[in-house]
Amino acid sequence: MKYCYGLFLVLIGFSMAAQEDPFKNFQGIRSSGSIPTDFSTSWADKYYENPVDIELSDEQLKDVSLEEFWINQNHAIDVLLSSGKFSFGDPVTNYINKVADKVLASRPELRGQLRFYLYRDPSANAFCVADGLIGIHNGLIANLNTEAELAFVIAHEASHYLENHIFEDYFKREEEKNDVYVLEKVEKRLKRSRSQELDADSIGFAIFRESGYDVRAVRKSLVSLYESYHPVGRCVATNNPLAYNNSYSLPERLVKGFKDSILTDYDYLSLGHDHPNVAQRIERIIEALGEDTINGALFLVGEEEFKLVRKWARFENIRLNLFKANFLEALYEVNCLAEQNPQNRFLEMSRMRALYGLSIFKVRERYFNVVPPPSKIPGPVKDLTYTLFNLNRYELLGASLRLAKDLMEVYPESKELRSMQKNLHRMLYSHSFLQDPESLFTAEAEVPEQTKQFFNSVLPSYSKSESPYLKDFQQDLAYRDSVENFVLEIIEEDPEVSKSDYDYFKNNFIMADYCDGLIILDPMVFVELEGSDEKDKYNSLDCEEALMEDLPERLADYSFGGQILHADFFEEMGTEGYNLLCDLKFYRSEARIYQALEFTTARWDVTSELNLYYPYITTIVGLIRHDGSDYYYFNVMDIRSGRPISQSISNEGKALLPVDFVRSTKRNLKELKQ
Repeated sequence: MKYCYGLFLVLIGFSMAAQEDPFKNFQGIRSSGSIPTDFSTSWADKYYENPVDIELSDEQLKDVSLEEFWINQNHAIDVLLSSGKFSFGDPVTNYINKVADKVLASRPELRGQLRFYLYRDPSANAFCVADGLIGIHNGLIANLNTEAELAFVIAHEASHYLENHIFEDYFKREEEKNDVYVLEKVEKRLKRSRSQELDADSIGFAIFRESGYDVRAVRKSLVSLYESYHPVGRCVATNNPLAYNNSYSLPERLVKGFKDSILTDYDYLSLGHDHPNVAQRIERIIEALGEDTINGALFLVGEEEFKLVRKWARFENIRLNLFKANFLEALYEVNCLAEQNPQNRFLEMSRMRALYGLSIFKVRERYFNVVPPPSKIPGPVKDLTYTLFNLNRYELLGASLRLAKDLMEVYPESKELRSMQKNLHRMLYSHSFLQDPESLFTAEAEVPEQTKQFFNSVLPSYSKSESPYLKDFQQDLAYRDSVENFVLEIIEEDPEVSKSDYDYFKNNFIMADYCDGLIILDPMVFVELEGSDEKDKYNSLDCEEALMEDLPERLADYSFGGQILHADFFEEMGTEGYNLLCDLKFYRSEARIYQALEFTTARWDVTSELNLYYPYITTIVGLIRHDGSDYYYFNVMDIRSGRPISQSISNEGKALLPVDFVRSTKRNLKELKQ
């Protein structure tokens, strides 16, 4: 098979090893080295080449065959591996494997069956799938206190593999069947029952005791995991979390000064939790410990390496929280790390992205989705929650604009900063019901006096004619007017243009220039996990293979420059190709959040090197359902704006065949070119 391979990958590499200080301008955790076979082998090849070898009872097999289980497992594993969340060969993954070597030193056969990777998710969790692949969440590493705590988590997940818990879950969990996004379905399926978790604690503890680590760390590990489910934080913030270098003070009405301690009641009701309560788990561990007074090591690989790896994870957690619109958590973590890492570009830009995102949610009246009431938050982060919760629209926009202004003086070359500043100006203008920016806070404006005072203290002279802020504001308004006039001219020339077309042109004028480049991002065919017969499952293999064979030819037929990112191509593209897949997956996920708010992200750090060549992300998904209502999804998104420019969903109402799948792709590419 010949694949379309772009030269632009040369432009993308971020070599962490080449950086003197990888945290100064942190680019995220990135995979390195050769690509493991877990990633470079397609799910179809895994299914054919590695038949399932699990001993199960007749009772377990009464509703489903081993073959059905195994094909769906390989499907689900492929979804995880192509999600962009896994990392390999990075400092964190390498450290996890060193600890796993220590934990499983007395069980070499079991160690040889397990593969450990970092899973880039900000929650504190871990999981194991049927073939021995174990993902350790980034958020878990960020919240642990010792290496021994990680060792117990590794032992716990190894026990899930030993007990075949993934198979039991396969036909017990059905709540995910109506989820729209396949990755969310798979991630839900990874959650275990409470009884399984208790069993894994007991068996995992037996493995852990053999390792030489301090058994007392087990309790601390469970407590750390529980506390991490809440944004309790790791420090008490003393600085203004909204400002650069404390360039202004927050008024007293926005600072409460809570003295709350972190919640320590671990004997909570398990209802609504995936895991049994911590008190119950600790009680079981104490029983298993008995009279054991072994004082093992807290660190076997090394304390300094643990602290460095945790720093990697904490910086990465900020990126991950921003991608998921967890702005409160991201802003708090920025504030904690900034005290030990002054003048750090990544942290300052992350602070800006958090305030920018908060401003959008505030203006779109979705603020409570990202900032809960302070009463819901335990620990020192409650102070930040109180401040954000009580900021009104003008105050939040003012603080965001002030931060953008201060950072523009430090990083004047930043296109992303300039883009965010422009959008903040437009938000202020659009939602102040004012035509004249100079009258923003005059007596005629219906703005509370305390808001005027705070705004003017944050952005003094904002409305005065000599103000550089006003000049920027007026330039942005002039741009808005030019777009408006341009679109009106289009409508006059073509009366058939509808209101929706008008809005589309207005919002997308900035990306009017045309390029031929497409990045086809992980095209896949999925089989619904429950109820599908064997014919459907084999048909999905045929469909995906037919698509992979056809895509390069289709791109050439319509003169598209292109890059196809898929497991089948990783050996040819190398690790940088995989890193690119990860970047774009995260970017697309974030763009989806902003699209729901009818807004765009301005994440130039992901996209600036791409848009000159292949500025469009193409998503192709086929879903095969047991009831015959198969559908085909085709979407093209502009990388520069995060906006969809073409979308097609076809529901055939019949079994999808390889020829149908290829025909649909051909039709959509042809229409896109025209």
